[in-house]
Amino acid sequence: MKKMLVLAIEMGTVIDHIPSKESLKIIKLLNICQIENRITIGVNLLSQKLGKKDLIKIENVQLSEKEAQLIALFASSASINLIENYKVVKKYKNKLPETISSILVCPNKSCITNFEKISTHFQVEQNDAAVELHCKYCQKKFLKGAIKEFRN
Repeated sequence: MKKMLVLAIEMGTVIDHIPSKESLKIIKLLNICQIENRITIGVNLLSQKLGKKDLIKIENVQLSEKEAQLIALFASSASINLIENYKVVKKYKNKLPETISSILVCPNKSCITNFEKISTHFQVEQNDAAVELHCKYCQKKFLKGAIKEFRN
């Protein structure tokens, strides 16, 4: 008998198949903590596909395609489903955005965006399995793992 660990939602967004321990980055990235609705977070859930996975369910909020693209930065294997009446009505393809502005903090401590009121702007490049972010202002390239802070 299959046992459900997380209740179904009537309306909202389900982000599933997040690599283990990446859900907290996604929550910070999308500023999900500011949402007033119920949020269910599962960390280190068993997964046949990944071994362990994370899951985020947000009731009564449907993420935009732009927000879904940001998720691909930390969870390229994630599935993003919009739910209505307990059914999936739309699935977003998980693809990286070409650029990310005003959300990420540049890891280069000398970058002008860390001293002046200038919005950050990164070009996103995928080289094989590695995702690189190229800062418009300091011209440095960083692997996605170098990003530790977000602006909300």
